[in-house]
Amino acid sequence: MSEAFLRRVDRAHAATSAVAARSKRIIWCFELEKMPTMIDLLIAQDRLDDADRPHCVHWTTIRRGRELSAEDAGKMVDAGEMLEAAGIDTLTAQARNALLQGIPAFEAFMQEHFGGLDTDERAEFEKLGREMRSHAAQPP
Repeated sequence: MSEAFLRRVDRAHAATSAVAARSKRIIWCFELEKMPTMIDLLIAQDRLDDADRPHCVHWTTIRRGRELSAEDAGKMVDAGEMLEAAGIDTLTAQARNALLQGIPAFEAFMQEHFGGLDTDERAEFEKLGREMRSHAAQPP
């Protein structure tokens, strides 16, 4: 492909991403396959109309290759909690449960689903796991 064609494709993708980023129809659930269920929940809560369904995009459409902001991560946590409250099992809930069991269980989970952890990630998750277990042990 020519350089000019690749530049046009990049510009078109950037324009599409910019429009999608401004959309209120971005679905923030972590797992793409859970998107239809998430849309159903949002419709049930009157946060979307059924007519909005074809205009919804998964967050990966606009965030491909870029790091998530804290706000974006918070939206995914909120979406995960909505799915869990509706009785839908999510990878984030499975990861949290594995982390609460300790690093060996979490490493096994990460190996199975994402190919494992590197050294820096392991250290960060060890710290997070200790904080989570400490918080879970405190009375409400």
